[in-house]
Amino acid sequence: MSVPTVEIGTDAEHKELDDSGKAVFDCIYDAPDPRLYCHAMASLDYRFP
Repeated sequence: MSVPTVEIGTDAEHKELDDSGKAVFDCIYDAPDPRLYCHAMASLDYRFP
C-alpha cells in the first residue's frame, strides 16, 4: 500500500501556515490512518521518538 503524497513542508507555495507561522495539519491530524500525518511530519524533518 502506498502513502499518498502530502504537499506540506516541501514547497513554499503549498505550505499551509496559521497566523503564528506554524504548519496546519487539520486535514490529516484526525485521519484514521496515521501514515499521512507521519509522512507530513517527516517532510518537515521531524523524527518520532
